[in-house]
Amino acid sequence: MNKGFFEHDSWLLDQAPVLANIPCRIVHGRYDMCTPLSNAWDLKQRLPQAELEIIPDAGHSSLEPGIVDALVRATDWMGDGGNWQ
Repeated sequence: MNKGFFEHDSWLLDQAPVLANIPCRIVHGRYDMCTPLSNAWDLKQRLPQAELEIIPDAGHSSLEPGIVDALVRATDWMGDGGNWQ
């Protein structure tokens, strides 16, 4: 939408098949005003194996406590080979 770092708006969704066999976690703040929740939902639909975690009291910033917690847990999960406990 804002000519960000992807080639075109649907680039990530178009590339989803490439990610199909890679363990994924999607972390999204419920009150994110920069990136609508529908974007995370659309990505989850293209990556059914992915885990989508919506942080109820967070927005877009990776410095918000709920986002930090989710990102640390996601990183630990990836370090464990994607085996969620």
